[in-house]
Amino acid sequence: MLPPEASAGLHLLYSGSPDAAIPLFRKLQAANPNDPLGFLLEGEAMWWKIYCSALETRYGFIGAWRRPKQADDAAYFALADKTIALADARLKEKEMPELHFYAGISYALKARLNALRGERLAIARAGVRGREHVLRAITLDPSPRAAAERILEELSRA
Repeated sequence: MLPPEASAGLHLLYSGSPDAAIPLFRKLQAANPNDPLGFLLEGEAMWWKIYCSALETRYGFIGAWRRPKQADDAAYFALADKTIALADARLKEKEMPELHFYAGISYALKARLNALRGERLAIARAGVRGREHVLRAITLDPSPRAAAERILEELSRA
């Protein structure tokens, strides 16, 4: 079950208010500084801000195709790296599928921004590492459908 700050923040985030969601995710980080979830969720909120600011219309389609490097990219990558480091540290204590999932998704966050920047080698590296973590999570909990249904149920309540 997701902590209340995570549920409320996800509701705000997916209602189009990432700036309102970020303080809730930071509250979660402050309450649980060794838990990667709050950092992962803040990274997701930052991603939607980046993505929406990069949107443009081409050939009648709306999408984010390219975006040059920007100064605030470092903070985004730092959040992803922090999430990965926290998940890896906790995995050394006890291997749990959700920690592999958090690390895998954080690598996906890195790949997303690298894709906008056209950094193909960095995309591949992040993709390979993220895939390793997600596959390990599935190995530890081979019922991804049940896990996905639990996550969707939580999100629908948010």
